[in-house]
Amino acid sequence: MRLIIISILATVIGSCSEPQTSLEQVIETGELLVVTRNSPTSYILDSKGPSGPEYDLVKAFADSLEVNLVIHSVDNYSEILPNLLSGKSHMVAAGSLLPETHQEYLNFGHPYESDDVHMIYKLGSGKPQSFDDVLERSIEVIADSNHSELLANLKKSYPSLKWAEKNSVNVADLLAKVASGDIDITISDASDFHVQRHFYPELRIALDMRTGIPISWGFPKDS
Repeated sequence: MRLIIISILATVIGSCSEPQTSLEQVIETGELLVVTRNSPTSYILDSKGPSGPEYDLVKAFADSLEVNLVIHSVDNYSEILPNLLSGKSHMVAAGSLLPETHQEYLNFGHPYESDDVHMIYKLGSGKPQSFDDVLERSIEVIADSNHSELLANLKKSYPSLKWAEKNSVNVADLLAKVASGDIDITISDASDFHVQRHFYPELRIALDMRTGIPISWGFPKDS
């Protein structure tokens, strides 16, 4: 497999004077550098070693190229794009939709999964029946995420909508705050919510933000 890939690259490139592609760099260095986020739906590292859906996929990809996999895990969405654009990683496999603003800098592969995005509330606090019902409630989301981007777009139709954006937190942290009553609403991908709701059975879906969002790997456009 590795010999076939190298042969194809040599045929397509045709000149060693041209800049190396990311794939050429991966093959030459023997390492596939991947940035991902710490999440049960993406990548976790515990006493048993690395695991998670994204880890399994990129590990299989690295194995098919016969190279070593090097994971750069981050806690915040805001760390992903700088990691890629600085050359620390070849690709991002974060298991979620990145903000649309990232598309200016990234190319995306073929979608391999889809996900939904929901507003989450605590049972007994009054289920919002529409977006009008959340305008007076406290809302917190992850900064620089597609969740904050969705709220920014929603604010065009609901000017009085307010929310707080938090760094150095993940979806699990915000879901815990909803469960404890510290905040009224947060936004979560369905995959993250279904994992965390086992720990917080009183959490419920309030409203759908988006459905059927395609999930794929991202690569710097100049690569």
